[in-house]
Amino acid sequence: MKLCKKCGATQSDDRTVCVDCGEILGAPVDKATEEKLSREASARISKLDRDGDFLTLKPIDAACGIAMLVCGIASGVLCLFPKFAGEARVVFLMTFLIGIVLGITALTPKFCWLLEKLRMSARVENTDDLIPSAWYIVSRKLCIYLGTALVASMFTYALYAAISLRII
Repeated sequence: MKLCKKCGATQSDDRTVCVDCGEILGAPVDKATEEKLSREASARISKLDRDGDFLTLKPIDAACGIAMLVCGIASGVLCLFPKFAGEARVVFLMTFLIGIVLGITALTPKFCWLLEKLRMSARVENTDDLIPSAWYIVSRKLCIYLGTALVASMFTYALYAAISLRII
């Protein structure tokens, strides 16, 4: 492997001129440098592959999913108390259901895509070749972020209703 001194591109040993910039190439690099460059290139390719995978759980999605699960579980627990009645209980119950469903959806993007492919298997021949469309990715992100806002506001409203009725 040869390394261009002008642009830094790696070239095969049989080349005499850099394909990228036209600079004349020197002698091949030693084996240790070649292995180091190969590892760095593999690491960069892996990072690009991970970053390009829209079904990888991103930290912001994980935070939203955990927040929705926490609000949902807390709402479910509060809904069980006999003091709660009427509007507060209904909102807590809705927050529980929506928080759990959307929280699991946010935390399991690959599982959700698997379910989507299963749904599509009746209409499309080879579902293994399906990739998420831009619309699917955008609508999934919107669902997560708007769902987090909805669950948080419903939980806050139910808490406010419970406090104003002096239940809590």
